[in-house]
Amino acid sequence: RRTKVLPNVPTFAEQGFPSIQASSWFAMYAPPKTAAVDIDTLNRAVNKVLALADVADRLLALGLEVGGGSPGDLQRLMEVESNRWGPVIRASGFRAD
Repeated sequence: RRTKVLPNVPTFAEQGFPSIQASSWFAMYAPPKTAAVDIDTLNRAVNKVLALADVADRLLALGLEVGGGSPGDLQRLMEVESNRWGPVIRASGFRAD
């Protein structure tokens, strides 16, 4: 879909490249073994803030679209992205030393 940041810029699919998919995202993480109740509390608070119109507007002004979601949503996104980009990264020979 077109980004709210550049609504007049067509998507790859609209330009005739339907197989190209590109996105970027940010996430918040907690230390390992953080209690589930604490994760839930933080997640609800972050989503509440991201739902505020002035916060969404400010982030959009910085070139960012608000997402939000649950820890499960983030897990699924990371799996999809790892499956998409893992083979490309391995084939490139890149190593994060």
